[in-house]
Amino acid sequence: AVLYCLIDGFCRVCVHILNASFEEKVVILEALLSSIRDFYADERDRKIIEIGINERSMVAQIFCRLRVRLRELLPGFDVDYEYNRHLRGAKMLRILLKNNHEKVSSVIPDLVIHQRDTDEHNAFVVEFKKVGVCSGVDNEKLKAFTGSGENYQYDIGLRIILVAECEQTTVDLWREGERMLRDVRIGDIADDFGKLRKSSTFATALIG
Repeated sequence: AVLYCLIDGFCRVCVHILNASFEEKVVILEALLSSIRDFYADERDRKIIEIGINERSMVAQIFCRLRVRLRELLPGFDVDYEYNRHLRGAKMLRILLKNNHEKVSSVIPDLVIHQRDTDEHNAFVVEFKKVGVCSGVDNEKLKAFTGSGENYQYDIGLRIILVAECEQTTVDLWREGERMLRDVRIGDIADDFGKLRKSSTFATALIG
């Protein structure tokens, strides 16, 4: 029961959204997780994981799979890899440094699911890291991207920690500038997305 509440809670927080419908968020989340699983399951790509290929190469493989899926399932959304533009200008954020000083700098998120040339449909922003790599800056970026202090206000921010085995890969979820869930294993997230429609005490506490 506790595990089901965790899974249901993760998914319901993810679809408590502003810029896209419930159904669209379910499709995006399912497509992202399926793309990650396909990457790990591919025999040829498995070899590059085993030899320690860098993070950007891994994310590029996931991006290619996700773009194909979402172009078919949600043609109104764009999937972009290392997208550094905000409307017609550079994508900028105010980042809080360790000394509590703010720094305004250009940023390049690993993946975004959105509609280009507008802030009306910023759905997901995703940062990836290989296990063991410091991700403090990613946390600040996701806080800013999903918070109200910037123009972006992505519905959902995800930090995905890539490890050697797919089912041990973990996901942190950000919404409204807050980290709502931490270290949820992909192997523990329900495949049956019909369960998203069921309520739980855990989910209710998270989505208010």
